[in-house]
Amino acid sequence: MDIADGSDLNNEGKSRNCYSFATKYCYHQNNKKKFPIFDKFVQMSLNHFQKEYSFYDKPQLKMKNYNSFKEIFAAFQVKFGLETCPIELIDKYLWILGRDCLSK
Repeated sequence: MDIADGSDLNNEGKSRNCYSFATKYCYHQNNKKKFPIFDKFVQMSLNHFQKEYSFYDKPQLKMKNYNSFKEIFAAFQVKFGLETCPIELIDKYLWILGRDCLSK
């Protein structure tokens, strides 16, 4: 089962996707070493690095499937020699880069 499978909510006829929240929940409640966080800032950063360095073998990064996102995240780690760096530090870097530099 993919995290995204349980992330759609329907409340009073309003549909909402909680994929980002679901990844944050898994990260904080389960295992910080196993669950990188997906959000729009991390997505911006990974798309930026893919455009500049082609670190992933597929040109289009499909991150709305959590297993694909983890595969993309792992490819980023390998490309830049970050396999031993804690996921939480990489995630924080990608989030700050997306928020402060790429979203403007």
